[in-house]
Amino acid sequence: MKFPKKVTEKIELISKQNEKRKQEIKEAVLAAKKRNEDLEESKKSRRPELLGCAKEISDWLKNFYYSEDLKQLFIVLDLWSDLRIYCDSFWQGFPRPEYSYCYATIALNKNGQVFYRERYKGMPCHETELGKIPLNPEVLISKLHPDYLKNLAEHLRSGEVWDYIDGEVSVHLRNNGF
Repeated sequence: MKFPKKVTEKIELISKQNEKRKQEIKEAVLAAKKRNEDLEESKKSRRPELLGCAKEISDWLKNFYYSEDLKQLFIVLDLWSDLRIYCDSFWQGFPRPEYSYCYATIALNKNGQVFYRERYKGMPCHETELGKIPLNPEVLISKLHPDYLKNLAEHLRSGEVWDYIDGEVSVHLRNNGF
């Protein structure tokens, strides 16, 4: 039986579309592999800088976590969730445009667990546990993008973190009718 020309043409078109889709997937896989290789190379070449940032972050979080003020904050706010201390435009571990719907936060809970969380339009999408305070700087280097790590260290160093925490406390006050 011979198929009509209009049917065989559509079959050929679908076949071409499938081949194009396979090629696009192959190219995307290769691009992701290259991106990850470039990321690892960046981590190696920037190792001294990143180790300094990671140690600074670990020390800051340790001092922050063991402070009496933070203990009081967790008690007074009776936080059900974690306290976010940083937010940046990152998605799938890589930088995003500043005004993207994607962002990543650093949060800690009253048990000393620290998390990197990615969100899309505010909804949780991915979470990476960074460990319990005191954090291992090597874990921060291995699990965070170098630019995110550097930006987080600068956020803590500059004191911007206090504005962010003030905003988190203000949200809690508003949500409780104050």
